[in-house]
Amino acid sequence: MTTMQFKPGMQEQLIVFTDSPDAGDPGCFCSYCVEMIEEDDTPLRLFIPRSAQHPGGAEYRLHFSCASQVCEWKSAARFTEGRKVEGNNG
Repeated sequence: MTTMQFKPGMQEQLIVFTDSPDAGDPGCFCSYCVEMIEEDDTPLRLFIPRSAQHPGGAEYRLHFSCASQVCEWKSAARFTEGRKVEGNNG
């Protein structure tokens, strides 16, 4: 299993969007670089659950190249019946 977390101080620098347009839509921008996400790009979308601050939910949208600047991924080892199981084996 792989987990993602924001690099220290990065989440506060990102723009939160309350809409969710398709890639290529003139309103689909990256939360980090604020450039348009083109139709042939596949954005990484990080959804924010509904809350008092965001009653309809919200999201961060990132180009994959920007995601590496903002996020870090870590592989998490799982334990099954007392033995360590590496990777994402279900």
